[in-house]
Amino acid sequence: MIIYHPAYDLNHCAFRFITLLSDIDGNQTKWETMQILDFYYVFPHLLYDIRLPRNPIATKKTLKFIPNPYETLPNPRRLMFELRALHQEAARALVAKGILDKNLFLKNIIRLYSERIPEALRLQINNNENRNTIWYQLIVKCLAMHPINGKNGLKDRTQLMEYRYDTN
Repeated sequence: MIIYHPAYDLNHCAFRFITLLSDIDGNQTKWETMQILDFYYVFPHLLYDIRLPRNPIATKKTLKFIPNPYETLPNPRRLMFELRALHQEAARALVAKGILDKNLFLKNIIRLYSERIPEALRLQINNNENRNTIWYQLIVKCLAMHPINGKNGLKDRTQLMEYRYDTN
């Protein structure tokens, strides 16, 4: 039996990147931040498990009501590791289409050229119901603006990536 999950779909990953970057201030973020944001876009029920910074968007109480999927997931850190190759391929495809800035991508910054998004895709993004949820607002308004490196950085708070050897 074949089971589809959007986490492993290259085109869905590219769609998620464009959606997230469309709602982040400045339409750009660090590469590792984007990977973490995408992870929580696909698995929003895991937001409950992170140490949240204080914010007015969501609290642990509101995140408790995000339904758990029926499937069992491996360790989140391992899952994040497995998604890295897919994230790279999706970003490279968007760079090749001119939707992401190539020079910044080579410097581990991902920046969206929103004016280059095809109109049909722009309509799909605008109709995306996830954009109206509390968890999505938490991702793009709070987590996207939080520092990524060091103690209490996004890598530390989520435990999805190693942070102890960060240089800054």
